[in-house]
Amino acid sequence: NAPVLGMYPTSHWALNEVVHDYHELAIPPEMPPARYLWTVVVYRQIEDGSFQQLRDAEGNVEIMGGAFEVVAR
Repeated sequence: NAPVLGMYPTSHWALNEVVHDYHELAIPPEMPPARYLWTVVVYRQIEDGSFQQLRDAEGNVEIMGGAFEVVAR
């Protein structure tokens, strides 16, 4: 999804700016209990309408977001 409900595209970001966003994850009921890692892939829309995949300082496309845990009910 576009950042900040589509109201702040990456083309408007400043160098080294931190942009906070919120997304919910739908966890299927059959997902096994475990600790899971999640990553993000960031794209910037360029003037011709196409998208450019961004990379972190080490050149990685997938940027580590964090972890979450699924527990048994």
